[in-house]
Amino acid sequence: MELISKGCSVKKFILILFVITSIPILAFAEDFKEVRKGVVDGVWKKIGFLYIDPSILLNNVGFNSNIYHFDKKATPDWTADAGLAINFSALVGKRFVIVVKESPYYSFFLKNKDLQFFNNKFSATIYTYLGRFNLMYNYSVNNILSRPTVEFGKRVKTKKYNSKITLDYGNYNRFFMKISVGKTNIDYDDSKYLGQYNVSSNLNMVRSVVSLTLNKVIFTRTLLFFRLEYFDLKFDSDTKKDGTGGIFSAGIKFPEVSILKGQFRIGLKYFTSENPMVEKYLKPNGSGNISIKLARRFKLHLSYVIDNRYSFYVPNHYFDIKSYTVGLDYYLGKGMKAGYDFSIGSIIYKEITGGKTGREDKTEISNFKFGIRISGNMELGIKYTNYFGKSSSKEFSRRFHFIGGYINHEF
Repeated sequence: MELISKGCSVKKFILILFVITSIPILAFAEDFKEVRKGVVDGVWKKIGFLYIDPSILLNNVGFNSNIYHFDKKATPDWTADAGLAINFSALVGKRFVIVVKESPYYSFFLKNKDLQFFNNKFSATIYTYLGRFNLMYNYSVNNILSRPTVEFGKRVKTKKYNSKITLDYGNYNRFFMKISVGKTNIDYDDSKYLGQYNVSSNLNMVRSVVSLTLNKVIFTRTLLFFRLEYFDLKFDSDTKKDGTGGIFSAGIKFPEVSILKGQFRIGLKYFTSENPMVEKYLKPNGSGNISIKLARRFKLHLSYVIDNRYSFYVPNHYFDIKSYTVGLDYYLGKGMKAGYDFSIGSIIYKEITGGKTGREDKTEISNFKFGIRISGNMELGIKYTNYFGKSSSKEFSRRFHFIGGYINHEF
C-alpha cells in the first residue's frame, strides 16, 4: 500500500511530519535525571523520604453475556475488577532512585464464585548512573487472573516472575543505545482448564532475552529505533517446544506531549527448535499503538499486532496472529467524550513439523464508550462491547456482549 499519494510530494510529506513531531518534551530514555525529576513533579503526597502516588483501578464492572467466550452454552454473569495501584518512590542520595509499585485488586463474579480471585502486581525498580551510563534493575511478580493467549476464553490463575537489567549509554538528545538482559518465569494453575485441558503442562516456561536497541532522536524529540533481540524458550514439561530465536525490528516512538503520540515497530522474527523435527521459520512481527489529535475535538486511534505463538488447544501446532484496530474519540467539551473503535483479527494454526495450515479463526470486536473527566486525567466511563468470532471449526465459533463501567487514567 502506498504511504504517499502521487499528488503529494516527498518534501511536503517530510514537512508535515516535522511540524507534527517537533514539539519539545522530556527525553524518552530512562535518563536518571529525568527519572528523578519525574518522582518529584506531580506527586500526590510526600511523607518523610517517601513520595506516594495512588490511583484507583476499576474495570470490567458490568454484565457479560458469556464469560467463557468459547463455550457452546453461554455462561452470563456480573463481573468487576476493582482495587488500587500505589507507587512508592524514594531518592537515595544523589545517585539512586527506588520505585516500588503495588497493585492489589479483586476479580468478582456474582454467580461463578469459584472464579473469584485476589490479584496482585508488584514491581521494584532501582535507577542509578555512572557518567553517561544509566543503569536500571527491575524485579516484578504478578499473581493474577489472565488469558495466556488469544485462544483462551476463561481467565486462568497466572504467576509471572520477571527480572531485568538495562544499561543506557549516549546522548539522550541525539543518539544513545540500550542493552537489556532479562528472564521471565511463567507458571499457570495446574488444575484443568474447562475440565479437560492442562494449562501448566502445556505452557509453563522460562523465557530469557538479550536485546540491543539503537536510538536516534529526530525532529526534536521523536525517536527512531532499531532493535535486535535474542530469546531462549525452555518449557517445563513440553520440551519439544524448546528453542531459540530472534526479532529484528525498526520503529518510531512519538512524544508523549504532541499531536501524534505512541509508537510502532515492524520487523522479522525467526525461531529454531531444539527438536530437529520442528520446522524453522522466519515471519513478520510487529506491534503499534498510535493516537492522533484531529482539530480540537477528535482523536484518532490506530493499533496492530503481528505475532505467532505455540498453540494450547491444538497439539503440535502454533498459530499466526494478526489484529488491527481503528477508533475515534469525540470530545463533547472539556469534561466529556464519546468514542467508538472496531477491531478485526485472525489466528491461523499451522503444524510445527510441516507447516500445514489447520484451523482458522476470525474475530470482530466493536466498542462504544462514553466518559466524563472526574479529576485531572481520570475518566469514569461506561462502555458496550460486541464480540463475534467465527471459526472453520464450528465448535470454536463464539459471541458475547458486555456492558459496564471503567476508570481510565488518560482522558
